[in-house]
Amino acid sequence: MSDYLSGYGLIDARREKRRNRIIITLLVILAVSVSGYFFFRTFFEKQTMNRFLTLLGERNYTAAHAMFGCTADHPCRDYSYAKFVEDWGPGSLWSDPHYAEIAKVRYCGDTVIFNLFIKGDDVNLVITRKDQLIGFAPWPTCTGTIVEMEVQR
Repeated sequence: MSDYLSGYGLIDARREKRRNRIIITLLVILAVSVSGYFFFRTFFEKQTMNRFLTLLGERNYTAAHAMFGCTADHPCRDYSYAKFVEDWGPGSLWSDPHYAEIAKVRYCGDTVIFNLFIKGDDVNLVITRKDQLIGFAPWPTCTGTIVEMEVQR
């Protein structure tokens, strides 16, 4: 009689243990996937912003201005190199990017908005995802998807 009841409930216990392992594994995979998505969805734009700040720190204003889509071959109509140096050059309030602090990064459809604090002043810059061009954000938060950011040439 003891052999008959010795295995009672073992199959159910194994099944429950296997089910719990599967559920925990799926929850861990879901948590890692969601975390990875939120980390990597603005990864390249953060790298672009860090490169821009590095170029400003190196005082390579030509390359930094080119990140706005303004080059010698295709100058920007509304943001000339002289205006860029006035805004970001040695005599400006934002001249030292080492004091720059990225306060917030907002994902906004096909753009990413960066709220920067530089020496107590805030600057809102936007980076387009498809071509990684920088521009001034028309608003500090995402009020809707920006369809296309045109660089005025």
